[in-house]
Amino acid sequence: MNINQCKASRWHRLVPVAAIAFQIVPPLLIYLISRFYYGDRQLEVTDPHDQIATLICLGFSASISLSLGSWGAYLLFTREKLRLASIGIVCGCIPALLTGSVYLHALLISLTWV
Repeated sequence: MNINQCKASRWHRLVPVAAIAFQIVPPLLIYLISRFYYGDRQLEVTDPHDQIATLICLGFSASISLSLGSWGAYLLFTREKLRLASIGIVCGCIPALLTGSVYLHALLISLTWV
C-alpha cells in the first residue's frame, strides 16, 4: 500500500471533525438572521419573514447535524478499531447528535407557535 492509498483510506476520520465543527454554524446563522431583521432596535412586532428564516435555519441545522453525527458514527464503527472509534464517537458524533436533536426539538416547538 503506498502513501496515497493510505491517506485516501482515512477520510472517514474527518466526518466526526466536520460534525463537531458544524456546530458553530447554526447559532451564528440565527444571530445573523436576528441582526439582519432587527438591527440595533428593540424587538417590536415580529416579522413573519424572520420566523420563516429561523425555521429554515433550524431545519437545515437539525438535518445536517443528525446526518453528520450518525454517518460519522457508522463510518467509525465499520472502519476503525473499537478504541479509536469510541473516542471519535464520544468526542465528535454524540455532541453533534445531541445538538441536532435540540435543533429538531426547537423546530418542532417553533412550528406549534407559528
